[in-house]
Formats: sequence, C-alpha cells, structure tokens
Amino acid sequence: MGWPATLLAGLSLVGAAASLAEPRPMTPRDLLDLPALSQPLLSPDGKHVLFVRQTSDWQADKRVSHLWRIGSDGRGSAQLTQGATGVEDATWSPDGALIAFTAKRGGDKGDQIYLLPLSGGEPWRLTGGTRAVSSVQWAPDGRSLYFLALDPAPSLPDGHIRAEGEAERHRHLWRVDLDSRAETQLTSGGFTVRDFSISDNGSAIVHVRQPGTSVDARHAGEIWLMNADGGDARQLTRNDHEEDNPVLSPDGLWIAFEAQVNEAGEDYYNNNLFILPASGGAPRLLTGEFGHEVVAFRWKDAETLYLLANLGVRNELFEAPIAGRRYRQLTDGEHTLRDWDYDSRTKAHIFLRRTATDPGEVWMMPGGRSDRMRQVTSEYASLSARFHLPRQEAVRWTGADGTPVEGLLTYPVGYRPGVKAPLILLNHGGPRSSVQYGPWMWSQHQPVLAGLGYAILAPNYRGSTGYGDAFLRGQVGGFFGLAEQDVLRGVDAMVDAGIADPDRLAVMGWSAGGRMTNKLLTLTDRFKAASSGASTVEFISGYGATDAHHLQTYWFGAAPWEKGARLDHYLAQSPLPDLWRIRTPTLIFAGEEDERVRPEQSLMLHRALRDHDVPTKLYIAPGEGHNFRDLGHRLFKIEKEIGWFQRYLKEP
Repeated sequence: MGWPATLLAGLSLVGAAASLAEPRPMTPRDLLDLPALSQPLLSPDGKHVLFVRQTSDWQADKRVSHLWRIGSDGRGSAQLTQGATGVEDATWSPDGALIAFTAKRGGDKGDQIYLLPLSGGEPWRLTGGTRAVSSVQWAPDGRSLYFLALDPAPSLPDGHIRAEGEAERHRHLWRVDLDSRAETQLTSGGFTVRDFSISDNGSAIVHVRQPGTSVDARHAGEIWLMNADGGDARQLTRNDHEEDNPVLSPDGLWIAFEAQVNEAGEDYYNNNLFILPASGGAPRLLTGEFGHEVVAFRWKDAETLYLLANLGVRNELFEAPIAGRRYRQLTDGEHTLRDWDYDSRTKAHIFLRRTATDPGEVWMMPGGRSDRMRQVTSEYASLSARFHLPRQEAVRWTGADGTPVEGLLTYPVGYRPGVKAPLILLNHGGPRSSVQYGPWMWSQHQPVLAGLGYAILAPNYRGSTGYGDAFLRGQVGGFFGLAEQDVLRGVDAMVDAGIADPDRLAVMGWSAGGRMTNKLLTLTDRFKAASSGASTVEFISGYGATDAHHLQTYWFGAAPWEKGARLDHYLAQSPLPDLWRIRTPTLIFAGEEDERVRPEQSLMLHRALRDHDVPTKLYIAPGEGHNFRDLGHRLFKIEKEIGWFQRYLKEP
C-alpha cells in the first residue's frame, strides 16, 4: 500500500524535453512543470506589478514560490527572491519603496518578515525569528507592520501523554516598528485571531476572534473592533456561524464581511456579503437577491463595493452600492478570474485570468472598464506552440426533477464530430465548490487525459456553489439528494450527443468527488474503471473522525452522538452498505496523515472490493494530508490513474 521506490524513480524520468519544432501531447511531467502565477499586486504608483511565480523543484520534491516584478505595461520582468525555501505574504509598503514578505531562512524558527527595497539588493529580516509569522499588513503610514504569530510551544515533561486539545497554540496579533524593530503583542488570551484588517486612517483594527485554531472552531468566531494599539476592544457580533474577511469602509462607518448564511443567520447558504455598522448593531445582507456566490470583495469608495462572484463555471466582477441591491456586471467571458485585487489609489483591478488554453496570466483592468482590460504577463505565450491543448466548453442538461444542471466538457485533442470518444466523469470536491474554466489542476490532469484521446465531463451537480441557494441546499438533509442523478444524466447527455462511447466510461474524484464516485459505483456497472481519492464510505465514523464536521451536520440533521440522531439516516446515505454491489475495477488513494478524511475510510473500501473479487489497488501516501504536496506523489497518482484507465478502457 506504500509507494514503490523503483516506480517513483522511473516516473521521475517521464516527460522528456519538449520538441520546439512541433506541438505534442502534454505529459504528466509537463503538467507538473508548468509554472503557476499568483497574488498579483499593483504598486502604489501603478507602474509595477508584484506577483508570485511557483515552479517545481524535483530535487527537493516540492513546489517553490518566489517573488517577481514586472512593469504594468508588461515590460521588464525580473525575479526578486532566490533560494530553496520560497516566500509568502508579499505586500507593497504604502510609498512603494519596500516589499515585505515572509520566508523561513537560515536559522529562523518559522516564517519571518523580510524587507526588500524596490531598487534591488539583498532582503533583510525585520522580525526576531522566535515565532512563526503570517498575514503581514502594512500600517497606512508605512512606519510599522502588523502580523499574526503563534504562541510559543508549551514546555512539557519528557514522556508526557498529551490530552486531546491540551496545549493548543493560539495565534495573536502583533505589530513591529520599522525603525526600532520593536515587536508589540496587541491581543492575548484563550482565543485565536483569524482575519484582521487595518482602517484606512490607521486608527482601528477589525478582526475575527475564535476559540481555537481548528477548522471546526471557525463557526464560533466573532467580529471585534479595537484601536490600533490593541485598546478598547469591542465585540460586534454574537452568533453561531462563521464570519470571514471583515474590512472597514474608507470612512470607517461600516464593516463589510462574508458569511455562508442567509439574512436570518441560518447556515449552509452560498457565501454572502454583509455590512455591519462599526458603531454596533445588526448586520445587513447586501447580496440577498444576487443569486451567485461572493468569492471576494473590495471597497471602491465609502458607498460602493466591488465583488468577485462565482457564476458556476466562471468568476466575474461586479459593482454593488451599499444603499441598494443593484449589481452591475463588469466582466464577461469563458474564463475564471482569480487572485483579484482592487487598488483604490490607481483605480485599477488586477487579477489572474484562467481559460482553457491559459493557466492564468496576470491582467489589469483600469477604471473598472472591461474594454480597457490588458494582459500584463506572458508566461504561457508559447504553450499552444509547444503542446496540443484541448477545447473546453460549458454544457447543460436537465436533472431528474427538471432542474437545469451545468458542467464543463473538455474534448479530446484532435476531436472529430461524430466520432465517439472514451469519457472520464470527473467529480469535483467540496461539495461546496464548482468546476470552472481552465483544466489545469494537477490532480485532475485534464490536458494530459485529453492528449490521450479522452473526453472529460466535470459536472456542477446539486450542492455546487454559484447557482443560487436552492441548488446549493440540495444536499441539506441528505448528502447526495439528487446529486448523483445530476451526474448520471450528464453522462447520458454526452452519450446521446454522440460524444461519449457508452462502452468506454470511467469515473474519478477526490474528497467529496471520491464520495460521489463511491456512490455511483454502487448504483451502476456502466463505468469500466474508477479512481477514488481521499473518500468516505461510512458517514458515522467519517463524521466523528474528521477535523471539519460542523457543516456536515446539515447533511444529516444532527451529530451522530446527539439524542435522537438518525443513525439509520447516516448509514442509508453511506456507500458502505452497498459496496457489495460494486463490480467496477477501482483505484484508491489516501494520505497517511489526512485529518479531513482518515485513510481508514479508503481501507474499508479496498477491503470490501477485494473481498468481492473486484480488481482494486490502494495506495496510502506517506506523510501526506488531505491533498498531496510532494511532486513524486503527484506524479505517481497521475501515472497510476492513466495506466488504470488505459488498461480498462482500451478499444475492443
């Protein structure tokens, strides 16, 4: 069940150097070697763009991120940081003369704040190196920086057996002075600061305090407001749901924040935007009639906000006044806008734009005008010349109850209409998420599969975000609801359209997508091969062992240990009682240290299939959590899945 060293060594040789003469199909190694851009930030004068470029370091078996700078006119790209450890949390100083970032270098005991002059030179460390630092923000006057840091690790006697929850390390808010390097702790106590934001005038800090550091503690967090020196802290919300990313308006009168609730505070809704009086009072839902999910927001001015919204298969920008519920759409296209930011000084938007042929270049949009959108970076300019890239388009069909369902179809490279292709059904995770334009996730490896002749259908089934609350809440009261029928009808639609060969179908998914895969295998034998990763087969033990069970309560009505809990409902929703029905050869992956879905769930699936003589393989990745990080493990997964599909979906 481990990873054979001989196979990993062989896989590291996959993907020889690309021919510059003609485009060719993309290999797994090609996909994993693609650089990834993220976190674009415009300089205060609007002349430069800072961004992170992540590349593969095969010798170190990991991805490494470094800072780059380019002119906002697309000229003069330059790498700013070097080294094997990489950087995070980059941000411009208010005057644009310095760049702050976090990194772990030399003898640092955790990530520390480093400063780099725009004019060039060697970065120098600002913080003392005794505590791990994250979430760096400049004070508006540029004289200090704010950050979050973990409390010191407790000293425990040798041989001490730690109780559950004992010695939890909280994360608190600190400030460091630029000149003196003096560090001041601003919050303390038995809580963790999760999100914080400094007012435009530098006098106040709005933040979220939660009772612990775990994922499940998030719903107990509340919004607080305090002076910039940590004094006069006031709690502004009191509820039992998660609030995220509070930000004060430019005039300091309002706090905008996100929450996955409706106006009455009921949970399990699309992520909404609320505004709250900074003086105290009841929050007001701003996006109640919007119909889509809020991904991110920024204040345009004291009366208007910009929103990045999830519309299912794409993200788009909107403008929303706080006085009314009028939403003006600013962008539109077959794309996914990501890592978006708005700079109020230059009045320009900056973001990554991902498409079927572009993994995500940096783009700018001055003045909120889509006709002035322009590309800044050219990282992937040669991609289509080097590789055969597949076509991708949105497809739609009707669910079992008549509800419209949408997904993305990625065509085989060189697809010819009328020729049926083997189809791989790709179930997204979450389930609170949606598949969007741009087939570039390594774990799904769609460009590689398309290069091998496969069509890939990725459905946004019931429970997905971006399609309104009724669609999302289709899984409230039962994990699957009609979701599995949404998926199967999507496969039928591809067969009826003459795209998919009904005799060569496969299915794959990770996390919630793995759960969907397991469920489908108990319902039908039409799939000739399957791959299920980080998946649950029994929901009672799955609920009890996960690090994130709070929102799962809405699937089943109550925690399984509550009085009156419907354990029969938990079991009826679980694939476990029906695993005896499965006849599909199934590949199974799990992370050895996965706290979201314990590997014992995958072990149950493997043993059930093995006991019923179903071809199956289980691979448990050492040292991995819910998502694989090591490059060798990623390559192993891709190659194993391709081999499995090629074996069972070969032409008759």
